[in-house]
Amino acid sequence: MSICVQEQYIEIVLDKGYFAVKTRDIYKIIKMEALEEAETPDPYLNHVLYLRSKEVKLISLRRLFDLPEAEYTKATRVIVVRCDRGYAGIVVDQVNKISTYDTIQAAPLKDMRMVNGSFFSGISQCDGKQVGIINMDEVLLRF
Repeated sequence: MSICVQEQYIEIVLDKGYFAVKTRDIYKIIKMEALEEAETPDPYLNHVLYLRSKEVKLISLRRLFDLPEAEYTKATRVIVVRCDRGYAGIVVDQVNKISTYDTIQAAPLKDMRMVNGSFFSGISQCDGKQVGIINMDEVLLRF
């Protein structure tokens, strides 16, 4: 008897693009709350929030992926991930659902306007749309 376990992903929305993050990379997903400006020269780390009195620096995926800025809405979420320096928060426009993908192609994202393809480990399809699989290790190198 063999067991086939598919990896689960949280599907997110940025601008009009669909992306996914491995659930094992995620510590917590929280609603956007009051933020403080971060004093950092890095343009991708622009705010901090406090989670159980611990500072969590927020990485703007919109800025990292060279997407236009947008106002935060009721759907905006912060995906908190563990990293070498504690925790980092990834700001996303919306969290859609938990998904699994039958196939993930290790191919460049030709139709997505990304600055650096290394932020992605592959692409897949879900409900007729292309989904970029985010390589969280590469994103966190910015932190």
